Amino acid sequence: MCEAIQYQGRQVWFRIEGAQLPVIRKDGAIAMLPWGLRQADRHVHLHNGANVLLQQLGEDEWKRLHPVPVRLAVERFCQVDKEGTQHWFDVAPGKLMRGVLVKWRDDARVYLLTEHRSVDNPNPRALWPVFRLADQA
Repeated sequence: MCEAIQYQGRQVWFRIEGAQLPVIRKDGAIAMLPWGLRQADRHVHLHNGANVLLQQLGEDEWKRLHPVPVRLAVERFCQVDKEGTQHWFDVAPGKLMRGVLVKWRDDARVYLLTEHRSVDNPNPRALWPVFRLADQA
């Protein structure tokens, strides 16, 4: 599971209150929006966590939130293994991390879009961010 990102040389950890993700707007500007929902946030309509599995977007609990695909200006991301060791990975040149924006009334949150890195390993720690080519809208 992706637990941190780096944007403009600054690390952003999901577990830190107030964490925001850099969303690329249609005009190319960056909007910093709240990253997911921590359990301490206690929101009845939005999902706890930093990520959403690509396969889950078709489920009713996500469809009712009308998720909007977004592109994220992330330079690097961190996966933490079961021993607690951090592993940082660069986002390949020409690629962008994907996310989804969901809103409930006046609350908007961005979740990282993830998929299982291997069908043989559906472990949550094996979740990997989804990427797209930067020139795709």
